[in-house]
This record gives sequence, structure tokens and C-alpha cells, in this order.
Amino acid sequence: MNKATYSSINEIKQDLKILKLKRDISYELLHQNKEDFEELMTPMTLLNKFLSPVKKIGIAYLLKKIF
Repeated sequence: MNKATYSSINEIKQDLKILKLKRDISYELLHQNKEDFEELMTPMTLLNKFLSPVKKIGIAYLLKKIF
């Protein structure tokens, strides 16, 4: 980490405010990623992801049988 030299307490306060905002943004992004992951891992989503290719194969099989 870079060593910063400050000439006033206001510069320190400004840097701390910037760091807090960066931390808050990172936290919100992490929270959003967690929610997205939880949504992807729901049983219905997993089932749909599994059944989608199965449906395509089944339709192709039925079409071959019909024609």
C-alpha cells in the first residue's frame, strides 16, 4: 500500500471518506452477487437448466419418429 503524506487533517478526512465510499460500493456489489448466486441456485432454476436440453433432445426425437 502506498504511504500517503498529508499536510492537513482535512486531507486525512477526505481520504477516509473516499475509502469508506469504496468499501460501501464493494459491499453492495458483493451483496448483489450473493443475491444473484442464490437466485441461480434455486431448485426451479436448476431444474429448468437441466430440462432445457432434455426438452430439445425430446422434441428432436419426436420429430424423427413422426417424419
